[in-house]
Amino acid sequence: SQAKAFFEKAAELGVSDALFSLGELYYYGNGVTQNFEKSLAYYTDPALSNHPEAIFSIGVQYDSGEGVEQSYEKSFEYFHKASALNHNPSTFNIGYMYEMGEFVPKDLEQAQKWYQKSCDNQYEAGCNAVDLVLNIDAAAEASSYNENTQNYQLQQIFDEVMGTENSETPLTLTPESVLSADMDAARTFLNQS
Repeated sequence: SQAKAFFEKAAELGVSDALFSLGELYYYGNGVTQNFEKSLAYYTDPALSNHPEAIFSIGVQYDSGEGVEQSYEKSFEYFHKASALNHNPSTFNIGYMYEMGEFVPKDLEQAQKWYQKSCDNQYEAGCNAVDLVLNIDAAAEASSYNENTQNYQLQQIFDEVMGTENSETPLTLTPESVLSADMDAARTFLNQS
């Protein structure tokens, strides 16, 4: 509550970061009753029109429908505005929206492009996402990759965990088979992997 009083005083003196901080207090309910409408009112203050964190926060509220009607279209628009101001989480979120097909058509190439842009700006989550999208893309293109291959790989791992070799029977995980597994062998295998 003391922080709120200081932020309000600073906002009266024209400190735009104080407006953003007031929005954060209301968004998270720190020292005040959580109120998404009030947080949005602070984030959308004209003094924050070029504040990347505030613009990102507006996008988040539209993305999740907090205090506003949920709209991927508007969240996409605000993430673009913040990304243009070099806000890496916004750039990452654009990639995520392309990956998941939220508002925009699902497009792994576009997702990778936006993830790479955030990675190029040293945003670790973007770098991790680039690798994941490449793996998804490679798996989708590999004609030999299918559910049977995946089950065979799972069977091999399970055989190693269980200490058996070249099992011919298909893997069926049941509560009984899991409970009867050698947990020390499983733990050792997972630690080595």
